[in-house]
Amino acid sequence: MVISGAVTGIVGVAGIGGTSWQARRGREAASRDLQTSLDASTENLRLGIVAEENRARLAEKRRMYAAYISALTRMIAATVAIQERGVNATTRERKAMIAEGGRSNRSGRDGCHRVEADRALVSW
Repeated sequence: MVISGAVTGIVGVAGIGGTSWQARRGREAASRDLQTSLDASTENLRLGIVAEENRARLAEKRRMYAAYISALTRMIAATVAIQERGVNATTRERKAMIAEGGRSNRSGRDGCHRVEADRALVSW
């Protein structure tokens, strides 16, 4: 009886030790899994932020390009209008066209300068 009690005690202690060891392995595995998951989430977030920054930078470049083309178009249209209508115009009409064209050219030129200033501020 003493021997069977001792064996039962030893088996009980071994069972507790085995359970404790298995629980520790489970916690370590869960910790590694959690760390892997957190690392993957962090990388996905970083990639999403980089992609959004790239989209925003491209949208800003497109906006500036459109503004520049618009300003340039106003300048060219004013110059062409003066050249086309100015051939047969009277002096008074020519002065009016030059004044109008000058305003359009200044508007276009100023627009081009604004775009150039914006471009200088944005890192390409």
